[in-house]
Amino acid sequence: MFSSYVTVPVYANFYRWLGHGDAIAPMVEAWEAKDRQKAAELAPWELIEQMFILGSPEQMRERLEEFVAGGITLPVLTPITTPDKLGDLIEALGRK
Repeated sequence: MFSSYVTVPVYANFYRWLGHGDAIAPMVEAWEAKDRQKAAELAPWELIEQMFILGSPEQMRERLEEFVAGGITLPVLTPITTPDKLGDLIEALGRK
């Protein structure tokens, strides 16, 4: 998912602007060579962890609170889970 997202030119340029050009370069090159499997394998895990909110609902809530403390006033999420767990995840991440 990360490699297909970050290799879109506008997002690749954004990640370069953020200073992650060296980290994404091998992945982007593989994607441009139409080697999707290699691109996925080259997705830098450290950057994935930095850019996405992963973990249990409690860990995700904690990370969201860090973003809010840093000045993000309206976090917008795209929850990724199985359909049977989506309601529970949304409930767990909602304001208490």
